[in-house]
Amino acid sequence: MENTATIAVVIDRRRQKVDGTFPLKLRITYRKERQYISIAEYVSVADWDKLKTTSVRGGQLKELKIKITAIEHKAQLILKSMGVFTFRRFTELYNGKSNNAVVSRKVINYFQSFIDNLFAEGRIKSAWGFACALNSLRQYAGTNLYFEDITPAFLKKYEEALLIKGLKAGSIGFYTTSIRTVFNAAMADGIVSKDFYPFGRKKYQPLTSVNIKKALPFADIMKIIHYTPQDPQGKEALARDLWVFSYLCNGINVKDICNLKYSNIDGDRLTFMRQKTANKLRSNPRLIQAHLPAIAQDIIARWGQKPCLPNTYIFPFYNDQQSPLKRAVKTHNIVSTINRFMKQVGQELGISKHITTYTARHSFSTVLKRSGASIEYISESLGHTNTTITEVYLASFEDDTRKEMSNRLLGL
Repeated sequence: MENTATIAVVIDRRRQKVDGTFPLKLRITYRKERQYISIAEYVSVADWDKLKTTSVRGGQLKELKIKITAIEHKAQLILKSMGVFTFRRFTELYNGKSNNAVVSRKVINYFQSFIDNLFAEGRIKSAWGFACALNSLRQYAGTNLYFEDITPAFLKKYEEALLIKGLKAGSIGFYTTSIRTVFNAAMADGIVSKDFYPFGRKKYQPLTSVNIKKALPFADIMKIIHYTPQDPQGKEALARDLWVFSYLCNGINVKDICNLKYSNIDGDRLTFMRQKTANKLRSNPRLIQAHLPAIAQDIIARWGQKPCLPNTYIFPFYNDQQSPLKRAVKTHNIVSTINRFMKQVGQELGISKHITTYTARHSFSTVLKRSGASIEYISESLGHTNTTITEVYLASFEDDTRKEMSNRLLGL
């Protein structure tokens, strides 16, 4: 639904100056409501009548005529760039005071602005993800795409094109949910009307993939914990220790491990906040508490920085001078190192499952489940906002357990 606002420079006869002139104003009309913006020009009624004619000869009146034409042209361009009209937003854009530099309804431009904001907020990993989604959309649709062009049919064809390219459901779902997030932001900014929203029931719903459970059997976890690296000070030893630390400490992820300071430790208790949800829960921060068993304390003793001052980062990865981008790159590199060496450890131990940093987190939650812990306790330990999120982390029982249950049906 296009906006139906109209604009025109008019004389305001309500406010006559002492010299007999009246102010000129830009009048904006929308749904029978009018608002005015001053253009800092004053004319007499006679001069205004001359300005309305097609032929205005040289001098100040001609210059004013040119200025009025330019103002109306600028206002028309702003109207065309606005998907949804509001007087407030029009005034901001006209005066150049809008926080959103992108006034175009072109998706690519707004998408890039959305990514730039993520970078500015230090949400680097999220920005990288949305950048991948943007590149995919640009390759498919080009740069001349408007939000109104993103219909359920468009999204379905986009999905089919990605399937033909060989992308998996999870990747396609990520790309289309990213588009949905940006579309929601554009609606909130008044760029596009909710009448054009293409997502939801009986519209388009992003693909979802079946969660591949990554938890290890308890016996394999014990093999990793008791594994002796060849070089106790090497990268393999560090990777193994960080993986074990994650497993023992509520499945803490690598970014949060890097962010730990000695002030997070109180005796055998570790308290921290998940960086992933810090922005979402800013008004109601959720702290996670984990027990530090002797093995975890030994890992800190081996790799922790000295001296153990409250504001010192425990592990030697972050420092206060690093930018968010440098931290994101550092975290990515540490994750890659852990995954590479844990693959080698798994091969040496004869573990068939692929071992990654995610495996530690999933294994933590799954072992608790099999030990009889409630979903609510596991959810709190993981720092989830609800138990539904927790359930995707909980793997099914191992084949041995399933076989045992089946045998019980036969009294074996």
